[in-house]
Amino acid sequence: MRVRTWRLLVVLALVAASLLLAVPGVAGAHVKAQYRAEYKKAITNQKLVFNACVARFTNNSQDCAQLALTMAPMIDDPVQRETLLKHEAAALTIHDSLEQSTPLLQKGSDASFDRLFTKTKRWFATSKDRASCRHRLANLESLFSKVLEEGLPKVSMAYLDLAQDPPDLTQEAQDIFDANEPVDIAKAGIGGSIKALLQLL
Repeated sequence: MRVRTWRLLVVLALVAASLLLAVPGVAGAHVKAQYRAEYKKAITNQKLVFNACVARFTNNSQDCAQLALTMAPMIDDPVQRETLLKHEAAALTIHDSLEQSTPLLQKGSDASFDRLFTKTKRWFATSKDRASCRHRLANLESLFSKVLEEGLPKVSMAYLDLAQDPPDLTQEAQDIFDANEPVDIAKAGIGGSIKALLQLL
């Protein structure tokens, strides 16, 4: 319980710090009138994409934890040896799938943010306003990275732990714990990050 409480305090402290540093003075920075609808849709879509990435992480991390619970009583049971081997093979398959799909998700995210950074040239009239928006976009992009570059790779490693013979349940539990930390920070910060971008309307 103390470990969980400490982790929550760290998450809240980091989120608070990011909100304090996320946005420099931007009084008067607004999207050009003709692009307001396009801008709002683009930012709103990023929130939807983020939620989808978090859902992918959550599903995989929860499934991994459940698989570990399923495998635990089989490790020392000769009768369930064949079933255990099948679960180990399944864990390896999921690990391999995540190793292939996660970089593609990150590549897609990078490309999406590159397009958003480029569009700031037409969305805003001044270089100061564009810089303000880009600063906020960079903050949002960092939250995506916490899920795609830190969280999901840790889940992939957790599946690899279960693919060992015998499965390394202790390391799996640690990897799942470590995977959740950056994702918790991202989830706590997404609302403020999106709000900061929509304030430019």
